[in-house]
Amino acid sequence: MTRIFHSVLLFSILILFFLLTIPPAHADCTGPGCSCSINVPDFTFNAYDTNNKSSADASSTVSVTCSALATGSNIAYDISISKGNSGTYSERELMSGVSTLAYNLFTNSARSVVWGDGSGMSTSVSAAYTLSSLSRTDHFDIFGRIPAEQNVPVGQYTDILTVTIAF
Repeated sequence: MTRIFHSVLLFSILILFFLLTIPPAHADCTGPGCSCSINVPDFTFNAYDTNNKSSADASSTVSVTCSALATGSNIAYDISISKGNSGTYSERELMSGVSTLAYNLFTNSARSVVWGDGSGMSTSVSAAYTLSSLSRTDHFDIFGRIPAEQNVPVGQYTDILTVTIAF
């Protein structure tokens, strides 16, 4: 049985605002009372300076807790992030009216692996294990980047993404 859990959260970027969320691929949660939940806290970029020669970076952590009524339950899940406003993983977009600000979310601190759903040059994040206790929480870092020197007007920029865990 595959269950999908969606979470939509508001992320603030001082003068910019956007929403983050996550979608799935393979899944399993066997055993009595087996369930998983996801927690995605607010994700914040500092104010974006169009004259700064350096990218604006930020990070946060997604937590997944799986539990069962007995040890020995098999757990496997995927965490994915939707494309958002841009409709592509190659460059997500924060929008303010007709103005756009490029950004992306990554699975690694080098910001070289785009966190998506496994399509379009992106990857989802997966875990699989057997519960040795009644509950286990795993933490996955999200790394964000707004590339430098984008000529955009000051405003509130938003994006709506869907955070999904399939188990």
